[in-house]
Amino acid sequence: MKLYHATPIENKGSIEEFGIASGVTDKLTSSDDQITDKGVFGFVNMVEAREFGVDCCGGEYVIFSFECKDTVLDPEYDGEAIFCTEAINVEYCESN
Repeated sequence: MKLYHATPIENKGSIEEFGIASGVTDKLTSSDDQITDKGVFGFVNMVEAREFGVDCCGGEYVIFSFECKDTVLDPEYDGEAIFCTEAINVEYCESN
């Protein structure tokens, strides 16, 4: 499955060199559905990724596409966000 990952612009060089790093969300929630596994979050289309970039990346952002398997819908996000354990075939898409 192809997904899109939006992140603050200062992460661009690191992602180009090392790929998208897996991590655990630091989002504070009372939801029992919170994903606590280490992995990568992405969006099913560029529109959703751009909206996240504007809302959550503090100004300038960059978007990368990536491929993944074994996806799970992100239960905490009001959009088409997906969680997976590993991002492969990472490619730069755009910056704002």
